[in-house]
Amino acid sequence: MTNYFVFEGRLASLNEYISACRTNAYIGGTMKRKAQTGIEWAILPYKQKGLLKPITKPCRVKFTFYEKTQKRDIDNVMSFATKIILDALVKMRILPDDNRKYITQLQYDFAKADSDKIVVELEEIE
Repeated sequence: MTNYFVFEGRLASLNEYISACRTNAYIGGTMKRKAQTGIEWAILPYKQKGLLKPITKPCRVKFTFYEKTQKRDIDNVMSFATKIILDALVKMRILPDDNRKYITQLQYDFAKADSDKIVVELEEIE
């Protein structure tokens, strides 16, 4: 694991985000902004230590979700998280863009753990 970062905690599910947007567009926007800012703060120390370097070639992004309980649907967990994390990686200039030119594969793993966290690994593909 050479190019990675860890987000300690848990992001909202897609269902929670949709519910917030249906309540009020500003609530949904605030939820997305807060989640993305949290990811950006998690990225920063890994970037500073050289554990997360900018990607210039097509890459594979692997997400490993560790959660205390396994009550949430996998598709709801990964959908909102993927969007937020990729947007944060672009904003922090780890990825030039989150389009298919730079991201060719997304991989997801899920595990039960004592604490909630997300490990994100990026691997350039030759």
